[in-house]
Amino acid sequence: MFERMRREEVCPTCQTLTALVAAFAKHRCLEQGEKLHCFVIRSGLTDPVLVASFLDFYAKCGEMESSAKLFEEFKGTGSCIWSAMMWGLIHHGHFLQVVHLFGRMLNSQLAINADMLQGLVISYMELGASRLGKSAHGYIIRNSHAAQYENSCYLETSIVKFYARCGNIHLARRCFNNIQQRDIVAWSSMIEAYAIHGNGKEALALFDQMLAEGVMPNGVTFLSLLSACSYSGLVTEARALFDCMVRKFGITPELGHYTCMVDILGRSGNLDEAAQVISAMNVKPDGRIWGALLASCKTHSNVELASFAARKLMELEPDNVGYHVVYSNVQAGSGDRWPEVEHIRRSMAVMDVQK
Repeated sequence: MFERMRREEVCPTCQTLTALVAAFAKHRCLEQGEKLHCFVIRSGLTDPVLVASFLDFYAKCGEMESSAKLFEEFKGTGSCIWSAMMWGLIHHGHFLQVVHLFGRMLNSQLAINADMLQGLVISYMELGASRLGKSAHGYIIRNSHAAQYENSCYLETSIVKFYARCGNIHLARRCFNNIQQRDIVAWSSMIEAYAIHGNGKEALALFDQMLAEGVMPNGVTFLSLLSACSYSGLVTEARALFDCMVRKFGITPELGHYTCMVDILGRSGNLDEAAQVISAMNVKPDGRIWGALLASCKTHSNVELASFAARKLMELEPDNVGYHVVYSNVQAGSGDRWPEVEHIRRSMAVMDVQK
């Protein structure tokens, strides 16, 4: 469409170019994006949003040096430039640099918005910096009346996830209760928090409360619920949730949902049912789901099914030494399959893999 515009001599605007840069960033089209950047420089068309789009584009294409160069050149033109730089660093896992960048924001007297604060909270969460994260939360509380933060639900949800990841589920729930307008992301995040803390019953109770308040679940919500059931050993509840997801809400299961179900059923000893879930899937199984089945077979000493799962894994990931070791241990645990153990170990030596 952009090429047709050029041929028909229709002059693009900054908004047109921003949309085009976003498309290149999504598909990681580095060469086309660089050519467009040259066109923008020659034409003199620029505004802070377009510059921020290019900064985001270079970050997503792995060209952080180009992003940093753009940032230093245009950092005084708008807050969106700072936000784009922050999220580019987060995209590459440079969380400590995000913290330093936020310090520069404060020193530059820049107006801090919710997007920047969300990036800071996420960085503290990834760094496990509990005390600094609490300080950021205090800053947000102190300035919440003076500043009208846009998309504050996203910011508050990030705070919930921060406390959950840092081990304080009670503070996470308190912050969740304080969110005035909770969207599906907030509900799913709190359910996930209960899941990672092994509180399956609380996750299910929160799901019932969510439905009672008229919030419709999505695939992520059910993935968090199934994870909670897996951690807590709630087999019956997991079966009911999976059936509810498909029949009541019409959500098509994805690979993550199937993997959770295989893990839940396998842990509880329902290995045949777990294998049936894999065979009935509408998506292609990957190494994780076969690995979950293999681990359960080891736990419950099912050598035959373990051999089947191991063969599938070897086809998908022949260089993964962990699967070879688990398969070898399953054979050794049966007590009468030492030739098979020796064959597996010999094949590992041939492939030059080490435990």
